[in-house]
Amino acid sequence: MSLKREKIAALVALAFAVRAAAQGAVPQVVAAALADFSADIARAEARYAATTNRLVRQYAADIDALRNKYQSEGLLDEYLAAKKEADRFTAAVTGESDPFEEIPAMPYSCIVYRPEQLRSMQMKFMSAVREAGAQLRTQRSASADKLLAQIERIQKELTRKGRIDEAIEVRSTADKVRAAAASGRLPQFIESMQPRQEPDGPAQKSAPQRSAAIPAWRKWKFVGEKPFSPDLKGVVNLDLITPVVARNFDKMGKAVFATQRGLQQGQQVGGVICEWVGAAVEWIVPSPDLLPVRMSIRSGTLSPSSNRGPKLFIYVMDGDKVIQSMPVELMQSECEVRIVRDTEDTTRFAIHWPGARRARPFTLEGGAVRLIVGVAMNGALDTCDTTVQFLQ
Repeated sequence: MSLKREKIAALVALAFAVRAAAQGAVPQVVAAALADFSADIARAEARYAATTNRLVRQYAADIDALRNKYQSEGLLDEYLAAKKEADRFTAAVTGESDPFEEIPAMPYSCIVYRPEQLRSMQMKFMSAVREAGAQLRTQRSASADKLLAQIERIQKELTRKGRIDEAIEVRSTADKVRAAAASGRLPQFIESMQPRQEPDGPAQKSAPQRSAAIPAWRKWKFVGEKPFSPDLKGVVNLDLITPVVARNFDKMGKAVFATQRGLQQGQQVGGVICEWVGAAVEWIVPSPDLLPVRMSIRSGTLSPSSNRGPKLFIYVMDGDKVIQSMPVELMQSECEVRIVRDTEDTTRFAIHWPGARRARPFTLEGGAVRLIVGVAMNGALDTCDTTVQFLQ
């Protein structure tokens, strides 16, 4: 492991330990195991993304080669079929994807019967993408088993040492981890185990409802603007010292984030070295029916890389539990991110970034949720100038 990775792992473990000790969210003795699990999942998802990107490039090249082959052989119908598929695939991978489609670039409806060679290529691509997904699920399952084994070893060691109260607490954590793994929501559960500090002050009232046609976001309840850092798991922490100022214009459906001075690299918050620093705005969404929204994001200051400069983060939360989140790298001056609802299953939602072909699905059965939108930076002297406009 490189020194940089060791440092990151140590900081994550320290963050778990300090906040657990202070607030009793998770036993301090399992903090390192939880950090290892999060790192394993991040690596598995990065491998999956690299594999699927490679498969997309290879399939496009294979279709072009097949089209040229048909042309050289004088097979007009076959050539036209290959050209149609090449055009369709290009539009599918460059346009807006369906966040609820299993393989957005290759839905069942596009599979041809003839020519057979083209159908074989389509099926091969679909099979390879599914295999990559299966490998990701296998890695997630193996990481969950590893985590549970680590926690159980810790529990036994505490019992042998006579630290019975701690052993009981660790066993309770193991039971929760096991239940979350069985439901397929272990990564989200690990993140939700970190307690979040509630913003202070009275909530501002939304504008009066004048008609049923008003945008859904006008029915949200604005909570407040607070310091924010994603390496504290999305917490709005009053101990942060941040150069970013957030302003919410409730009636306009707009949140503005701007720096007053350049960021100083890193700071200590309750014993944790906090690299990302920024500000967030928060709303209570009274019902899932009011959650779907389009967000137009404009950034006057762009990120030089995915890990430097300003980055926007979106969190959907059930109380203190993270339901789903998405980072949005501000490497373009304008983009659009949506929270969408599946028309076929109204309990399924997704945070969808069409331009990046990124979708993170989640399920809501009912009740109010919290929506947190924050901008943070990770780099000395970095600045931000970002506007989030809600559209409907």
